[in-house]
Amino acid sequence: MTKDTIIDPPSPTISDDDDTEYPSGFIVQDVWQIAELELRETPAKRQKDLQIMRDMIRCDPDMNPRMDDAFLLRFLRCRKFDCSRAYKVLRQYYKLRHSNPQLFKAFYPTNFLTGIPRVAPYSFSREANGILMPAQRRTSSEPTSCVLSRP
Repeated sequence: MTKDTIIDPPSPTISDDDDTEYPSGFIVQDVWQIAELELRETPAKRQKDLQIMRDMIRCDPDMNPRMDDAFLLRFLRCRKFDCSRAYKVLRQYYKLRHSNPQLFKAFYPTNFLTGIPRVAPYSFSREANGILMPAQRRTSSEPTSCVLSRP
């Protein structure tokens, strides 16, 4: 892969806002406490790890991804602010984009045909034992049009 082949094109599915600080009314204090407990995310650690991620990316001549905070935080949060694991996921993301460009062009739900696996419009509720239970509103009378399976 060359540097030009894995540049991140603009994506309509990704928000371009690079606000990492949310308005105080948008996220309640409890959510920040959960983020600190479960993800080890604090404002100081967030800035430090973002800088580490940027340094790791700059050291790799084959990559030229988006460098805004909002984009990089997605990878840090999915790996609980472990920079090396987050960087590995970022590399895998760009390899996937490079090897399967058809998955990322015109990626709109209306472009999917029936029968293609996709994320269903679930609303999740957490059971007492911690299992997420999906609830789906059926829009089709065809029973084979929707198959739910557990991972």
